[in-house]
Amino acid sequence: MEGCNLGSWSDFREKIANIREKYPERQILFRGQSDSSWELETTLERAANYSFSDESYLHLAGRYREEIESLTGKHWELTPLQDTKAERLPLLDVTVPGYPYLVYLRHHDFPSPLLDWTESPYIAAYFAYCGEPNKKSSPEFVSVFVYVEKPCNIKVSGPCNISVHGPAVVADARHFAQKAWYTVARKGMGTSAQFCPHEDVFRNKPNGDQDVLIKLNLPLGDRKRALRELEECNINHFTLFQSEDSLIRTMSMREFVIDSH
Repeated sequence: MEGCNLGSWSDFREKIANIREKYPERQILFRGQSDSSWELETTLERAANYSFSDESYLHLAGRYREEIESLTGKHWELTPLQDTKAERLPLLDVTVPGYPYLVYLRHHDFPSPLLDWTESPYIAAYFAYCGEPNKKSSPEFVSVFVYVEKPCNIKVSGPCNISVHGPAVVADARHFAQKAWYTVARKGMGTSAQFCPHEDVFRNKPNGDQDVLIKLNLPLGDRKRALRELEECNINHFTLFQSEDSLIRTMSMREFVIDSH
């Protein structure tokens, strides 16, 4: 994994331009985190201290489908468990029944093996800066991770692998507002494959020919300036989540952070 500390928020735009120039015609994804000491970690990793396979996770998540459907009026088609071995869900792709349901769960905070990314570096920067700074740990930097799959247009299976899953799925409006993509990391193959930490992939593929990860650390001291510029570009909690709670949070951010003295 490449990494660098940026001197200021102003350096961010130039760094992104350099990355795009280095990897032309490649899909580049971004993820913001509010503490530079944090690794890439899914909500499932944080919630459970044991491993899941595709099948075991779908079995767990499927227990709640009827209850959610009864409350929301939505409906999801899930492949019967006895049929999943035939499909194997090798990439958890959008063509596999279950992906829309897993995206829904991820957006509503159910622990998920999907790690969420965005096509926009500025949406990622907003998520890095919008969190309330932790006064106990006092981080100096927030981070924007940059992920480039197949920079040399090749991808060979290894001990651990990342699969990328795009935005073409029926989902909540926030999925599209956030320009969301998702990745899944697994170790092993076939029926023995288990979800694993994303950073295991980069530790096992140090040559950078595939699955490039870059970590840009932005100074926390530029939080107010960054949020003000992003607000001017209409990137805020309300535009990204489109709910009453996010509207109030946006007003609060304007009053107590962006326009504070």
